[in-house]
Amino acid sequence: MWVDHSPQILHLRRQLSGAVAIAGVVVFVTVLGYLHAVQFAYDPVHQFMSELAFGLQGGTLVVAFLALAMSLMALANGLASLGGRHGMPLLLVLSAIRWLSWGLFAFLVASAAVDSAYIPSGISQRLAACALLAWISVFSLRLLRWR
Repeated sequence: MWVDHSPQILHLRRQLSGAVAIAGVVVFVTVLGYLHAVQFAYDPVHQFMSELAFGLQGGTLVVAFLALAMSLMALANGLASLGGRHGMPLLLVLSAIRWLSWGLFAFLVASAAVDSAYIPSGISQRLAACALLAWISVFSLRLLRWR
């Protein structure tokens, strides 16, 4: 199978990947915001985001998670289009940021496990989700500007 690796095609691939990744983040945040608005009994401070699936129109949460998966796949595609010269170092940085955000999540969940002594469980999960969405957005915006 013949694949065009011309600079124009690679640039278009990076642009499209960045745009799709940003769109996935926007859809994820929009769906979660919508579910927060329609579920009045939901307590975002003490309940996890996955508990939104149990309330009114909870099945919509699947759309949010699919959008997040789409963002990650588009980001991986965009990083792969950078090739060996830039792709691997960026992938390593991305992995490091991912593990840092996971470390933050683990700390926050551990603090929530101690009877919410430090930070309530819902807040800790949202902070970890914000870290995830932030690094997806940063790398996606970088792909959009890559020449």
